[in-house]
Amino acid sequence: MSRSDKKVDTPSTVEAIRMASASVLGTTTNLGYPLGSAVGSGSMMEENSDTVAMNIAPLVFAIRDALLDAEGLELLSLEWDLERTPGPGVLPEQLVVAGGTSEGIGSHVVILSWEKGAVDPFRIDEHMQTLSKKMSDIESAVISNGMSYETHGLPVLRRFNDRLNRVIFVEMLDRRFQASWDSLQLKPEHVDKEVAVTMNFREDFTLLPPGIKVMDRTLLEFFMPRESEDTVLKHFKHRILTPRGLEAIAVKVPETGRAILNELNIYAYSIEEVDIATATTRIFSKFLGRSEIALRDLHSFKRELGEFVSMLSESVESFEKIAEQHVKSGKTLSLPDHKAEILAQIEMHDDWFVGFRKTIARAMTEELMKSVQRGFYDISEVRAWRLGSTVSYFNLYAKRTIRYFSDALNQFLIVTAARQAFLSALNRFQEQMKSSTTEATDRMLFEKFYVELHSQMNAIFDKVSYEGSEYRNLDEILAIINKDMLEAFERIDVWDLVGFSDVAEIAKSEIARKYAAGPDSQELSENGKAILAMLETFEDLVLNIIPNVADTLLSKTLVRRVIDKVISEGADLTKEIGEFIEGMTQKPDEWRDEARTWIRGYLETVEPQMKVPEKFLALLRFVHNKVGLGSTAQAIVDKVTFEANQQEKAYQLIVEDWEDNCRRIESENQPIRENNRKRAEAITIAETQYNEEKARYDDEMEKYRRDVVRYDNEMEKYRRDVEAARILPEEMPPAALGESPPVPIEPPPVLTEPHPPLTEPKRPQSLDVRIVEVNNQFPEMEEIPVPEKPVPPPEMQYYIDLRDLLTEKLNSMDVAQEKMEQVFAESLNQMLSEASAASGELTVEIGEGFLEYLRNTEIRSLGKLLPRATRAYLRDPKSPELIYLVTYEHVGNELTVTVGDTHFRNIGGV
Repeated sequence: MSRSDKKVDTPSTVEAIRMASASVLGTTTNLGYPLGSAVGSGSMMEENSDTVAMNIAPLVFAIRDALLDAEGLELLSLEWDLERTPGPGVLPEQLVVAGGTSEGIGSHVVILSWEKGAVDPFRIDEHMQTLSKKMSDIESAVISNGMSYETHGLPVLRRFNDRLNRVIFVEMLDRRFQASWDSLQLKPEHVDKEVAVTMNFREDFTLLPPGIKVMDRTLLEFFMPRESEDTVLKHFKHRILTPRGLEAIAVKVPETGRAILNELNIYAYSIEEVDIATATTRIFSKFLGRSEIALRDLHSFKRELGEFVSMLSESVESFEKIAEQHVKSGKTLSLPDHKAEILAQIEMHDDWFVGFRKTIARAMTEELMKSVQRGFYDISEVRAWRLGSTVSYFNLYAKRTIRYFSDALNQFLIVTAARQAFLSALNRFQEQMKSSTTEATDRMLFEKFYVELHSQMNAIFDKVSYEGSEYRNLDEILAIINKDMLEAFERIDVWDLVGFSDVAEIAKSEIARKYAAGPDSQELSENGKAILAMLETFEDLVLNIIPNVADTLLSKTLVRRVIDKVISEGADLTKEIGEFIEGMTQKPDEWRDEARTWIRGYLETVEPQMKVPEKFLALLRFVHNKVGLGSTAQAIVDKVTFEANQQEKAYQLIVEDWEDNCRRIESENQPIRENNRKRAEAITIAETQYNEEKARYDDEMEKYRRDVVRYDNEMEKYRRDVEAARILPEEMPPAALGESPPVPIEPPPVLTEPHPPLTEPKRPQSLDVRIVEVNNQFPEMEEIPVPEKPVPPPEMQYYIDLRDLLTEKLNSMDVAQEKMEQVFAESLNQMLSEASAASGELTVEIGEGFLEYLRNTEIRSLGKLLPRATRAYLRDPKSPELIYLVTYEHVGNELTVTVGDTHFRNIGGV
């Protein structure tokens, strides 16, 4: 190894530690103005001091405020270990956040330390409280002196804030805050466990620096100390209770480490190194005569790159000699004259700078003078020896750039070509799916799947950069990436990507289509409006009501009030909670309905023999399990289904009551119906008999009438015959003139009187009389009317329609997911061959993309770190001696977060 190569990686130990360390101080004044300062990890950190501090502050405040609002606890410190891949150089090993409040001013500091244990949470906490007190005193002095607060006061406060941060940084480097045997540190054996939660997580390389992404919860355990009932009951006043507080500890803290490190990493470099890398890239493009490299020319390109790096190394070494000679000259010149002097020396040394080497030396001069101007921008003339440190650092960064430039550019070309090849194949997969997907649900699902797949692809390539893996050719990296893509694909669960809001948006579109008021109308029908309102109610339930109910039921206000009444008055726990809910009149009806539902569910888990602490523990478990179901699409659809089923059950009970009533009425109508049947039958018989008798009577009467007529005729004839028989012959008148004399009449025959007709037929009994007799025997009875079947309430139908709509969407998503996974699985191996085949036509541009690659892989060193949460300390501001220890244990893909406190260790405990 040459002398120059040795210098590349051996800056002074102090400087290496300074580059691997940083301090970011944020302060909020009594009047609410934020102040920020950042020191360390390169010149760009300090140049963008306010930006870094102000970007980090909200990340810290998000955790601080969540814990304060949900649990009333103060954030004392957070710690992450910074894992790295093996490699040279000094990198930070720990990230620490600590804060302190004094006299209304709150301050927090974010520290990158070059080794673990360099900052003890309790020792830095004491310092932060002292610092907050100083800032409070300065603010009071500004106000009492009558200074304009915004115009003159804030600049003063900012300067002091920056100065105090620099003191923190130096004192950290001097190990002032290092843990010692007598420091007030707490370990797990010093606390009593309250709760432990186990979460699944995955390492997330979608950004650099990477981090962990907390997934679903797999286990939640609450612990009950072995103390007396009253003592344990009072302990519930101080436990971490709410889902929001536990989420801040178990989810936000592990994930925030990466967010903080990312903000630091953006500016964690020296501008000199970026300038040199930029200039080197520009010079190389000029050397090649082009800015694009075709993959088919990769072999010849490597030869050209080797030739350039050799030339660059020789030129920089020669430039270093000239620059150092100029520094030793001690000349007093203006900055332009210093530049001219160095350029003149380059022109004089034709033996050192032959051909293109002179171009390199001139470019190096330009970049060196940029560094000089940043350090002496307000000085007209300066002695050459004062440029010594700037020249030394410039040469150091130049040699460092030479060391990694060749390998980095080779890897950039291969990785970028592989990325382009896979992206091209992935885009073809996207077009294939889009062309076969027309339904809105399928499109939404595919877009989410594709975005995640694209993100995972980038994560795989970023992981390659993070690990510093080197590949000899494109086929090698394509095979590895293809394998990683397959594993990533198997890990993707689309349902982790789809929330209820996504399904709700699709459902709204379906409602608009299905329940339009008219063919061309944009308005909804009344049913459509009702279903849409119900859907929006469920959205509000997910986003607002469920989290608020959970946090309210486990709020310190409610818990302490109930415990005090239980202890002092012997009140019933569940009754007190119920009365509290009913007393929340400021809450909407939906909130109280949901809370009542929770309480009813909670009561089902409470056994009569349970002691009050056990009931509190049951309440904790119940509420966290309710919230633990989450607001996933399936969970909410299950809730809609449950509500629809409940409505159907309620309606079914009404129908069953109706059926029971109908059966009772039927049983009462049965004898009535039998009586009426017999009555009708009797009437029918009576009518039949009457009709038969009437017919006979009519026939007999007809015969009787004929007999009477005949009798009358016979009697008339008889009378005439009798009368004729009485006339004597002598009494007959004489014959008239000319007539013949009458013939003598024979004696009349003996007359027999005709027989009278039979007795007149008896009229049959009238039908009315007969019916009266039937009515007397079978009185007419009216059946009890059967009520109409109850009509389902409109709300039930709305629930059913919404349930069916959402269920249909979920089912269609399952079908779409299966289809999509099948298509992608079939295409994955084809993508490899397509990528390999297409690689010969790929070209990679050497420009900003390469510079960004250098920033991520070589220049921004914090991108090589993966933060893992290890410990957090919380404190009760009302009882500062009450400390909470949170520990984080990573095993495989599981993160176990354990919370303990010193409640029972403190004297005067309760």
